[in-house]
Amino acid sequence: MRVHMDKRTARTKRAIRYAFARLVSEKNIGDISVGEIAELAKVSRGTFYVHYKSIPDMLMGQARELKIELSEHIRQTDENGAWSVERAIGNMLVFFSKDAIYYSVTFGENGNPGYRQVLSESIKEILVHGGSPIDRALSYRVGGMSSLICDWIVSPNTDPLELAHELLEQGF
Repeated sequence: MRVHMDKRTARTKRAIRYAFARLVSEKNIGDISVGEIAELAKVSRGTFYVHYKSIPDMLMGQARELKIELSEHIRQTDENGAWSVERAIGNMLVFFSKDAIYYSVTFGENGNPGYRQVLSESIKEILVHGGSPIDRALSYRVGGMSSLICDWIVSPNTDPLELAHELLEQGF
């Protein structure tokens, strides 16, 4: 499912991503310029525009990439090929914890607004499969779960696998 990206492109996009996150930790998205991102990423403005049309395009691109990466982690099975909701949520939390500083900034108040939507959509893919009343109720609960996970990403205070277990025990 993952699209192959050459190492130089991946390195450039990663530099842009982290430069953006650093700037977001200091100010609102609307106050950030392409020039600032490029300078901090040590790339030219032209290089930024090779990959993205604008900052909103970059945000949407990053959200799409996040959705692909999350889907890969959510669908992972154990060594016997078994899959469970608890394992999927645990994998998702471990994924976020591996780059905790980046995600705490980008899910924070100045961060990428598309990330919260991607997280909610990804959790819905795990739990909600149709339009039945049960699925609509699950969809409502997913909103609560997404909010709790976003809060954890911004301020992690629990082991990710422990949080996954707690969320499921509480009926999420």
